[in-house]
Amino acid sequence: MKYKLESISTNFGKGVRILKNEDVYEQISCDDGIYARIFKESYKEKDKTINTKDYHGIIFRPLFEDTEKDYEKFKTLTDRLQNISGEEIPNAKVKFMDYISHTGLEKELDAIDATVRINLKNKEGLPEKTLGWLNSKSHSGGFVSDIALYFGGFAIMLNSNIPPDNLPNALIAYGIVAPILEGVTGLMSMDSLFGWCGLLHAPSFFTSRIIHRKKLENPDYILDKFIKNYTKLEEMGNSVGNQKIFSKQSKFADRHLSVIEELFPFTEHQKGFSINYDSPNREDVVDLFNYILKGGNVPKISKKKGNKEKTAKSNTEKVNVKPVKTNFINPWEIEVPKIEGKKNG
Repeated sequence: MKYKLESISTNFGKGVRILKNEDVYEQISCDDGIYARIFKESYKEKDKTINTKDYHGIIFRPLFEDTEKDYEKFKTLTDRLQNISGEEIPNAKVKFMDYISHTGLEKELDAIDATVRINLKNKEGLPEKTLGWLNSKSHSGGFVSDIALYFGGFAIMLNSNIPPDNLPNALIAYGIVAPILEGVTGLMSMDSLFGWCGLLHAPSFFTSRIIHRKKLENPDYILDKFIKNYTKLEEMGNSVGNQKIFSKQSKFADRHLSVIEELFPFTEHQKGFSINYDSPNREDVVDLFNYILKGGNVPKISKKKGNKEKTAKSNTEKVNVKPVKTNFINPWEIEVPKIEGKKNG
């Protein structure tokens, strides 16, 4: 296998770590419906794999509700952020109500290179591979209404008032026209986010899509599927004679991992509350998250250097130089005397 799965434990919760070459993905379950994600990943640039040096950390939870418990949680988390950053995050009750119902929140804390957000809705559409997975699941559901409605049409016609002499021809016509109509309407939707989706396919497709889109909001959903596939692969690796099944199971695990690779960076764009922090040191991310979630002593974390170059101030004093008169002669200002030659008599 190209990856490895292991358990991890921190002061603020327990979780799992996925290792794939130089890439690292960690998810930790915390108290009060909060999740922490820490990851480091490579990316492709001009056919080359670039390994990033920073660990990206995200604390995430679903959108706060208008309850005293949720407000107290928000205030505790933002108070600790203020303590460590020295920057103000307005967190009075009236501001909290405004954040969760109207304005949302996005506050950059430059002192620690962190960002706190409240997104009232998803800020971006699903990434490509995740959208492909969702469409695949939705199409599987769509086949239910394909079959049910198609054969249901025959049942309706058999129990209708169509004259017995005309019924065979009507059934044959329906059996031919219905699939053609389904194909044409499906082709008309090919350029949409959903891909092919005919009239008969649509009812179950969209029902399945709503269900699975909701499941994707649970940070454990895809991760649990990957863990189950990984566990099966480990069990198969201890025996022989199951090459085809192993290959099929590997494809399932690969696909779920590709969704995880997209959803980790996508977390900050999701509907809900999040705190982002990047650092070259994983320990800094863990220490900061431990303080934000559990309190205690304010940790010392190293600040990432900015990319902008600062111009050094010169200590040289400005000297006023008085103009100096010179005897410089401009050659263009020299008056040349006119020379007259002798006239020939």
